[in-house]
Amino acid sequence: MAGPLSNPFMFKSSGGAAAAAFYPHQIANSFRWDSGYLKFTPSSAGNRQTWTFSCWMKQSGTILNDQGDMAILNAGTSGHHADRFRMYFHTQQLRSSSNEANYNVSANLYRDPSAWMHIVWKLTGGVSYQYVNGVLITNESVSGNVAINNAVEHTMGVYGGYATASRFKGYLAEVVFIDGTALNPTSFASEKNGCWVPDEIDLTFGSQGYHLNFANASAPGNDVSGNNNDWTNVSLATHDQMLDTPTFGSDSGGNFCTLNPLSPTTNGAVYTEGNLKVSPASNWSSTTYIKGNMHIPKDKKIYFEASDAGSNGGLFAVGIARESGVPSGTNVGGAGSVTLYDDSKYVNGTQTSSFITQASAGDIVQVAVDGATGKVWLGINNTWGGSGDPAAGSNQAGIVTSFATEHLFPVVAQNSASNLVMNFGQDSSFAGAKTAQGNGGDNEDFTYTPPTNFVALSTANLTVADAIDPAQTDDNYPQKLFNATLYTGTGSSNAITGVGFKPDWSWIKERNGTSDHQVTDSTRGVTKFIETNTTANQATDTNGLTAFGSDGFTVGSSAHYNTNNDTYVGWSWRAKGGTTSTNDEGDVDTTIQVDPSTGFSIVQYTGSLSSSGAVHLGHGLSKAPSAVITKTTGGSNAGNWWFLSDSQDSWNYGMNLNSTAAQTDKSGNGSMASPTSTVFDVNYTDGMNETGDLGIAYCFANIEGYIKEGSYVGNANADGTFVYTGFSPAWILVKEFGASDNWLVYDNKRLGYNKSSAGNAILYIDTTSAEENQASRALDILSNGFKIRTSNATLNADAGKYQYLAFSHNPFKYSLAR
Repeated sequence: MAGPLSNPFMFKSSGGAAAAAFYPHQIANSFRWDSGYLKFTPSSAGNRQTWTFSCWMKQSGTILNDQGDMAILNAGTSGHHADRFRMYFHTQQLRSSSNEANYNVSANLYRDPSAWMHIVWKLTGGVSYQYVNGVLITNESVSGNVAINNAVEHTMGVYGGYATASRFKGYLAEVVFIDGTALNPTSFASEKNGCWVPDEIDLTFGSQGYHLNFANASAPGNDVSGNNNDWTNVSLATHDQMLDTPTFGSDSGGNFCTLNPLSPTTNGAVYTEGNLKVSPASNWSSTTYIKGNMHIPKDKKIYFEASDAGSNGGLFAVGIARESGVPSGTNVGGAGSVTLYDDSKYVNGTQTSSFITQASAGDIVQVAVDGATGKVWLGINNTWGGSGDPAAGSNQAGIVTSFATEHLFPVVAQNSASNLVMNFGQDSSFAGAKTAQGNGGDNEDFTYTPPTNFVALSTANLTVADAIDPAQTDDNYPQKLFNATLYTGTGSSNAITGVGFKPDWSWIKERNGTSDHQVTDSTRGVTKFIETNTTANQATDTNGLTAFGSDGFTVGSSAHYNTNNDTYVGWSWRAKGGTTSTNDEGDVDTTIQVDPSTGFSIVQYTGSLSSSGAVHLGHGLSKAPSAVITKTTGGSNAGNWWFLSDSQDSWNYGMNLNSTAAQTDKSGNGSMASPTSTVFDVNYTDGMNETGDLGIAYCFANIEGYIKEGSYVGNANADGTFVYTGFSPAWILVKEFGASDNWLVYDNKRLGYNKSSAGNAILYIDTTSAEENQASRALDILSNGFKIRTSNATLNADAGKYQYLAFSHNPFKYSLAR
């Protein structure tokens, strides 16, 4: 089996009592749909014009790229609205139909396999409404009675007629049908610190209503509403009852890690059994590499298992790799990985043979990893190789290189003969191939007891920085620190609300026109602006941004901010409410505005260099920034915007926000060291630190669950790179390092994200261009990162390296599928 482990990615989030208590109502079980289904025929018709259906769902399969239809709920078999009603996915769109002319069709594409989503349909007053995660997606008029709630056969997970091609692939939990009452999503879930959280089901069901909670593995169709409207099970096995659910706490284990079909591989793969089983594609020609969709938390010890389930005798590799691990040479253990294949281990590219007895068909391979040290242990059938002792932290198989600066991920590799099944703590039956053992802690299911203090890889055990954790703060969670706000101009003073906090940094752009980008912050003061698409110094516009308010900002009549009937987006960040202080930790004093724990500071300074050199400036953060944006705001010299970051070739390199130019080495103007926990460097380069010029710097430190600066490598394929951020992004900035391409900015409010047919709503921050909807610039915003959906070189040149900076809507620990 030749070839290295392929480019694993990353992510992270928090545990603890506060996080567990975040879900007062816990969903203990789900059921996995892969080939079976449920069916039920009501004894009599209920109300066919007023009803509500609710379910929690996690998709799986090879989805997301090639599945035509996936049925959720079907009633009847013919096409006429009185005899048939369908709720289903069609080419990743969520749809319902009462006949061929009456469709609810979501414009959004739902192809996120890494998290749960909440779906509600209701019919009332001749209108069918469709909601996802509490948000109305579409509504459509429906005439007459419909088949749902009629005395005809209903099926869950397949169309009537049982066509294999229509089978649902994924997990369902907390399925509820209400007969005779149309309810809003808030009857089933509620918003909590920006998260959509399940509520206790305490409802009046009506005579034909039902509630399937999947608590009985032998009877998944058991109705617990009190109506005894039980569904007949067809081929759903007892092992398909899962611990994987939308909640975690004392009674539930949360969303578990699975294999990630959004990470493209050269040879493809076929995903089944809720994305826990992977088999080679029909066009297999060499090894296929796959990574998990969760990273190993830095403060946790994680254990998981793998087996070929008796198919071929261990022709696969299993292990751990870091985020930027890339192919190297011809082995299965590239740099930045520790893996087991046959009887050999591969540690950061070096092979050691006869490490352990070669796995036979049906053996259980074990992996234990300490996120704090990067140590990895590998074992088979409860024997750790090399006399390893994970509990004692000794005799590890190896240590992943660069573990301290990058996240680690489960990684597997397979060849044409293997059918690999994973268990991250949710199914020790390995999809029914073995007898479940039920070992591990609460809400875990392993074949062998994990080493002491090692736990399953699930959202229950992900970690989020305490300061921004929605379960531990009502004030600083991500939606209280960043928000994108859309508004329409009025031509006169216009108070924009709904931001959710008082901004300290505001960036405004006209969407349907060619006005400049306007940047204002509370350190420099309202009415003062600089423009990301020019080198101009700060200017004043008394009709620009005139005030920061408790829930937004006020703009005057300036065309850049507020032309009547024009559309605008305002990106807002919070720092310290306008409160500044002096920082003396650098070579010269700076004026800073910062909440150190949230990873963002505004630094104002006066230039001090008249020739080549560099100076240290204090940033006020609690850790070293990963990205710094600087700009001259006043003085005799106008200067470029400079974007400096960890991901460029060094901190001597920079890119201009106001230009399409590639990164450039500015060390000739003075060598700049990497930032420390107290200071960052600027040199004599224009726009950074010329004597007497005023400067502003916006500093960003990577904060788990809120801020992520990083890079990715393109593949020139419409099935593009998946980028793990550890949160569902609210804002993404992208630029290729080595090419003359635009800076692209995306957010989760403007039309287009996850809508490939319409294209993404793109703004270019280096130009005045109006917003463009372009399929050629498409990406999906997901629960744990983003996925490139174009081969266009601006986002995805082959082997092109791209800078990104992203801010969170929700940490992955609490986020839902998109």
